[in-house]
Amino acid sequence: MEDELQTSDDARLRLEVNIGALKQQIEKLTLDHNAEIEDRVRSLNKRLKEYELELQEEQKSKQQILQQRKKLEIDLQNTHQQIEEANRLKEDALRSTRRLQVN
Repeated sequence: MEDELQTSDDARLRLEVNIGALKQQIEKLTLDHNAEIEDRVRSLNKRLKEYELELQEEQKSKQQILQQRKKLEIDLQNTHQQIEEANRLKEDALRSTRRLQVN
């Protein structure tokens, strides 16, 4: 009976040692996994910031292009008006010249 009790105690101690080792192994794996997750989060946050900066630069560039387009459209409209005015003045001058030639 005493041998059985000793054997049982030895088995219990071995199980406790094994359980302790498993707990340590689980803790190490958990810490490693958490570290990997944190690295991944940092990496993704860095990429997100880079994408946000790139988007801001593209938006700024687009805004500048739109401003340039608007300025060019205004310049084109002014040029058309100047051409129309020049053509009107030319026609007036031609009419005046014809009247003077007729008289």
